[in-house]
Amino acid sequence: MSLKNLFVNTSLIEENNVKLKTKPLDDSNGLVSYVIEESLKIKDIDRLQKVVDGGLIHSTLLPKLCVRQVALHRYTNIKVEESAHIVNDSLVWYLGRSLEEYNRNNLIECVGKESIIGKWTCLCKDDPKELIHNYNGDWIGDDTTCKKCGHKPIKYHELPLFLIDYHTVCNPDLSYFNENKQVVNWELKSIKEHSNGGQLSGFKELEDATNDNKKQAIMQNLIMKKLNFNAADYVLINYTSKAHTGFKLLPFKEYKIKINEHSEIVSYNEELLKKGLIIKSMDKNGMVSDEYKTKDNFPEGVHDKTICGKCLMFSICNNLKNIYNNN
Repeated sequence: MSLKNLFVNTSLIEENNVKLKTKPLDDSNGLVSYVIEESLKIKDIDRLQKVVDGGLIHSTLLPKLCVRQVALHRYTNIKVEESAHIVNDSLVWYLGRSLEEYNRNNLIECVGKESIIGKWTCLCKDDPKELIHNYNGDWIGDDTTCKKCGHKPIKYHELPLFLIDYHTVCNPDLSYFNENKQVVNWELKSIKEHSNGGQLSGFKELEDATNDNKKQAIMQNLIMKKLNFNAADYVLINYTSKAHTGFKLLPFKEYKIKINEHSEIVSYNEELLKKGLIIKSMDKNGMVSDEYKTKDNFPEGVHDKTICGKCLMFSICNNLKNIYNNN
């Protein structure tokens, strides 16, 4: 019996391909803690490295993405530093994801599968990652079964939206058709009960969706429109408290964000998508088309000390600028 068979939900281990060392099953002192800790020590292949390697840009990466950094990594063939999740941070992330999945499953049950847009799979053990069907709003019926195991597709997966022209992809938490046959994106967030004194609001202090969450949800709506979906003129953002202690108030807050009231965010997102155009034009050596070149032949970068200070290309970037600006 393998260690992962001890868990009802083994997706955390399977999805991240975590290999655990054998530990005696009769070790009642710390067995569960050991397995969980090992499964949370996941080295994350940085999303930036995926872009450097030629992959699509996830829309959530765009705000802090420096196209010059991508170009210089390709030119020098220096890998992006691999980041390791701290165990505590990973656990908090998975707890948040579990809350979101719980809420999503309830929403799907309420709205009805016929209105949901996404990918559905069965729980086939032979090939759990195989997509049984992938559709854009055309529900093909509960009579659909897996060719391997004969089970119905019951597990929902977020709909990937590939905006190839801009070398960008996004994954709304839940997309569904409203009564007007418009596609609505529903973002599901989990949040701490109280703020920690920083810039981030806690659940109790929250009176509106955060600006970053609005930008993310409106970006998804923008991408849908560019893909010719009949996207609604609003998005929904739902927050769930991670540690709600009130007895009278529900641990949920939801905000309807009207797109036409946030034209500045739409313009901001349009500018962000231009980064995708630049990277799409970039070859494997970091060279871009003439319209995006600066004096040193590389594209313009971001001007943000918080990003530049952590960049492995910082010295190379500055040296190139100094050489060409002095000539």
